[in-house]
Amino acid sequence: MVNGMRSVLVDKLASVTQACGLSHEVRICEDIPAEEGVVIVVEVLTNKSTYNTLELTSGRMAKVGKGDVVAGALGHRQALFGYSGHVPRR
Repeated sequence: MVNGMRSVLVDKLASVTQACGLSHEVRICEDIPAEEGVVIVVEVLTNKSTYNTLELTSGRMAKVGKGDVVAGALGHRQALFGYSGHVPRR
């Protein structure tokens, strides 16, 4: 671990990260600002039968499942069905 950062292998890169040019090996830290556009890396904790797909940087839709490590970004999402949310204010 260097400067509080460590390397992680990411299984899936969400399309929202495409402009970042990330590889599957990324460096992460534990200090994450709650701001729209911040790239985060998460581990999928459970399998779901619905809302279990992710658009990859290639444009392909991929299933995500328990144990997958995914890079995405914080941001606002509105949806008629499914999940919606926003980045909380401090």
